[in-house]
Amino acid sequence: MDYSQFTADDFIKDELFQDWILQPNRQNKLFWENWLANNPDRKPEVEKARNILLSIEFTPRALPEARVKALWDRIQSQTEKVPASRWGPEREPALTRRLYTRWYQVAAVFIGILLAGTVFYTLQEQKEVALTVTTKFGEVKKIILPDQSMVVLNGNSRLTYKKQWSSDEERAVNLAGEAYFSVTHTQNHQKFRVNMDEQMQVEVLGTKFTVTSRSQKKQVVLSEGKVQLAILGSQAKTAVAPVILKPGELLAVYEKPYRFDKRQVANPENYAAFQQNKLVFINAPLSEVARTLEDTYGYHVTFGQPELAAKRFTGSSSANRVDHLLTAISKAFNLIVTQKGENIFIKKA
Repeated sequence: MDYSQFTADDFIKDELFQDWILQPNRQNKLFWENWLANNPDRKPEVEKARNILLSIEFTPRALPEARVKALWDRIQSQTEKVPASRWGPEREPALTRRLYTRWYQVAAVFIGILLAGTVFYTLQEQKEVALTVTTKFGEVKKIILPDQSMVVLNGNSRLTYKKQWSSDEERAVNLAGEAYFSVTHTQNHQKFRVNMDEQMQVEVLGTKFTVTSRSQKKQVVLSEGKVQLAILGSQAKTAVAPVILKPGELLAVYEKPYRFDKRQVANPENYAAFQQNKLVFINAPLSEVARTLEDTYGYHVTFGQPELAAKRFTGSSSANRVDHLLTAISKAFNLIVTQKGENIFIKKA
């Protein structure tokens, strides 16, 4: 992750930064201290983000000024002095004690209201806090959302969602990358929405599906239940009628050239194989294999001859053994496949 241009808002949303501030340990402390030493210009933004994160839990929030004034006016009205001519020397000490007792009672009420207001505003602020979970190339993370829905985030991906969801609002997450969703159905039938930038939205009630939101392709594969997709093509600039998917159906939207692809697939679970740390391709063009290796694992694939990208491949391997996958491709098409670090070159034998 390149943090060199991050603002305070960006740091607040970053999971690694959150861990360092809220759950520091030797490892994250060493990372961020070294990073700050190499990026001293970001220190003001880091300090600003640190203060905001820490204040979420511990800093009291003031009540509105008008409310404070009203409470103080009430205190003053209860503690006004009675004219001395109505007292008499022998009654003054007793009345004074009663007035101060009354003042303390009112002040106690005021303090209680103030503390209650502080708790309310703090809890409201926490509900609005956005959490962001990111993965590195080749990394997979399991996330439990506020409603107990489960998300498995594939490599080089980012998921953003609110810390808490109320029962009267739509559940929504933002996804960049790829993830498998198992959505919990709620008693009041709350909708669940996955936002894939401005181009595509997935709406569900309770179901299981895999979403891919990469720069060149947006895709949804439905395993169980039913989903509705709202699509706005960045090139078409016009809304497309909502598309309903049934179990086993796939819908992909490609950018270059701009097109739709909706079809039935035999094994939708293959598209979520990353949960088991597997790479699975079924009759996929080598261009698709290359895109997966680049988007999810950080490789750069080059074809010696452009026509090789259209060859269709079926096979699988462990995500930790990409070399096995490359060997299978080499043998299947009699190709020469070479790898140097993160660079893979494929050409005819």
